[in-house]
Amino acid sequence: VEDGGDLTLLGKFCGENIPPPLLALSGVVIIKFHSDKNVIRKGFLAVFNDSQDCVYVKKDGNGFIRSPNFPTTYPQEILCFYYIESVNKIPINITFTSFDLEHTSIGTCDRDYIRVNDGISKSAKLLGTFCGKQIPFLPVIYSGSVFLILRSNNLISGQGFSAEYKEEAFLDCSGYLNAVSGRIQSPNYPENYNRNTDCEYRIVSPYNESSINLTFLHFELEKQIDCDYDFVEIYDLNQRIGRFCGTQNPVLTFTLSSSIRVVFHSDYGRNFKGFYATFTQITDYQTTEELPSTLSFSTMSNTTFKPSLNSASDNTVVIGGAIGVIIGMAVVFIVICVIIGRQRRTGKNQLGRKCS
Repeated sequence: VEDGGDLTLLGKFCGENIPPPLLALSGVVIIKFHSDKNVIRKGFLAVFNDSQDCVYVKKDGNGFIRSPNFPTTYPQEILCFYYIESVNKIPINITFTSFDLEHTSIGTCDRDYIRVNDGISKSAKLLGTFCGKQIPFLPVIYSGSVFLILRSNNLISGQGFSAEYKEEAFLDCSGYLNAVSGRIQSPNYPENYNRNTDCEYRIVSPYNESSINLTFLHFELEKQIDCDYDFVEIYDLNQRIGRFCGTQNPVLTFTLSSSIRVVFHSDYGRNFKGFYATFTQITDYQTTEELPSTLSFSTMSNTTFKPSLNSASDNTVVIGGAIGVIIGMAVVFIVICVIIGRQRRTGKNQLGRKCS
């Protein structure tokens, strides 16, 4: 089966499994049938429809797609196509914000489902078939195009789905990003990262007067007291903020400068899912108060934080302040005792007893 416009091969099929629905974007489809001299079968029967009622073709960077009638229930026995292509084949990120399709008790998606491919040609990779109420997670689609098929039967209808798509500045290992927003993640995420891997992510805001807000949405690395096995290090400009490992998200309670660096390292031992983080640019006028210059890290039993050696001066300031308070309180106590002693010597025995 080919798209008659540019002769893109949509699929080549044999056997007894019914092929998935196909979409010819040009409006022209070519079907070629071939049989050899050996075994014969019943063949095939297919239907086609040139209706545009449920065909959505999006060739822009950002937008939304929804099931028919959303947020009310979608119709029964529908077949909808959604084709999204980014400008200049930039990677696309699709985020489902709502999801409710009929599902079976055995967990198979053979009634109502959404099928997602990273393109429309025969070589496109199947990213997943989804149903039920659990919101699907899709990895960044590097091909720059995505093809979704929504299909329902004549039984139960759910609320359907809504999703947002956008072009995404993205790195899954070493590289450089000059963008106002995007995401970084460990190699293979959400699968386990490889052993003996080193990655360095450099993120620079396009505007020097802005700051970068880095948020970890998932974090799962091998835990060790000093974070010497597998770890993530964060640098603000050239100053190391800290080193992290474990299974809880590092929490940065402040924005970083306009240039940051994230280093990921794994050793030859155990490997885990890794991390997934987003970054956004914050301009100066969006900041209403002065930001602290040190890292605040929430206490988490399953996460280890190894601070930078540069934080020793901060600790010295804190310790010095505490000592000053203690000395001040001691001086006040001594003065009070001296006063009470003098009063006792003048015959005020009651106060003298309290002091002793």
